[in-house]
Amino acid sequence: MTSDISFNGTMEIDLGAITAQLHHVTSPYSDDSVCILVPQERVLFIGDAVGVDYYKDCYLDKDKLRSLLTAIEGYDFDTCVVGHAEPVSKQKIVAVMHSLLER
Repeated sequence: MTSDISFNGTMEIDLGAITAQLHHVTSPYSDDSVCILVPQERVLFIGDAVGVDYYKDCYLDKDKLRSLLTAIEGYDFDTCVVGHAEPVSKQKIVAVMHSLLER
């Protein structure tokens, strides 16, 4: 089964009073990671994008992590919603990613 909607790069969805901006990003977690920015709420949803690749023996590709970090630093947000954890600040997710790069 294929999806009803597909996109390359970015796509914006009008949700009424706010918009959701979908951005394909390079991520160590999967080849099809998407971050969702809701600029009016200053929230970025990244799900598991920072995670390891379970299909490659939990490998953490640091080049892909650096690319993701660059993308995340470029978004204007205050709160980041990550998978399987409480929301964190932009400063916190950036610090976590730097810490992973230093390992």
